[in-house]
Amino acid sequence: TWAELTSGLPVNPKHIEGLALADDSATYNRWLYVVVDGDVFLSENDGTSWTKVLDCNTCFNVAYTQAGVFALSPAGVWRSWEGGRANTWAKMSLPSNMTSGWTTTLHWFYDAWDYLGVVDIATKGKNEISLAVKGTGKGLYYSSNSGMTWTQIYNNPYVRTVAVDPSHGQV
Repeated sequence: TWAELTSGLPVNPKHIEGLALADDSATYNRWLYVVVDGDVFLSENDGTSWTKVLDCNTCFNVAYTQAGVFALSPAGVWRSWEGGRANTWAKMSLPSNMTSGWTTTLHWFYDAWDYLGVVDIATKGKNEISLAVKGTGKGLYYSSNSGMTWTQIYNNPYVRTVAVDPSHGQV
């Protein structure tokens, strides 16, 4: 009962990562996001066909949230407020204390022990964003205003993930 749904994806991909679902999309026609070989692809039809929407080259994760669609990369964080469609992505401005020392040319998958940079994202509502950033002097960062300003709320060089508890909204 399985079917290969690769129309529009690269032939013989090396890495397929970060599959995300737009949970508010129609149940009979789900929007899906995936990172293939570092680029972000969108399917608006349950994975039947795919379109490259972000030529990122080093992205490894994509997240669909109330605060937008986010793509994480060693080179930065991109956001789309328009469902992740092509030409709607903008690189977020992050403070230098968060991004200094990031491994900008390597993908974490190749050398997870040496990678420094953003590793995970979680949001609460449309404005609150939390980023987990691995590295010395890094940790968990929080923004209450859609990423306009950031505060480090937990200093830990080995932080790998962040989540928001849906029952009470705490990070």
